[in-house]
Amino acid sequence: MGNTINDLLYKVKPSPYGRCMNNLRLPLQTNGAFSVLSGVLLTAAPDTVAGWLGLEPTVLIRLFGVVLLGHGLLLFWSAARSNPRPLASMNLLAIAPYPFAMTALAATGLVDTGLGRVLVLADGAIIAAMALWQWRSLRDTDVSPAAVAA
Repeated sequence: MGNTINDLLYKVKPSPYGRCMNNLRLPLQTNGAFSVLSGVLLTAAPDTVAGWLGLEPTVLIRLFGVVLLGHGLLLFWSAARSNPRPLASMNLLAIAPYPFAMTALAATGLVDTGLGRVLVLADGAIIAAMALWQWRSLRDTDVSPAAVAA
């Protein structure tokens, strides 16, 4: 009778890929949810978003929304895999420059409304936080050499 309530409630199956991959799944799922929600907004209401940002043409905003929808679904699929590390690493490489791009958009005046600059900078800050979270989760989730060889 060596099992305590905590052992039963918080029992996590060991992963052949090292420490618990749940530490990596949550940031991927959060990034996926943000991408899907942003993608829905950009795809469904590109004219509204274009008005907020002071941008044209709206077809590019809608296209970016579709890309974000695909990105979010890929992240959810990746988080469900037994070893999400390879796709999480690629995602980190893809999103790491994004905050700098958003800062450049705001600084160069391409986004010419005050609301648009605030939204672009807030979006960049959110993605920067997600990138940092994913980087820390990747760093803290080790992979044994035997798992890589399998």
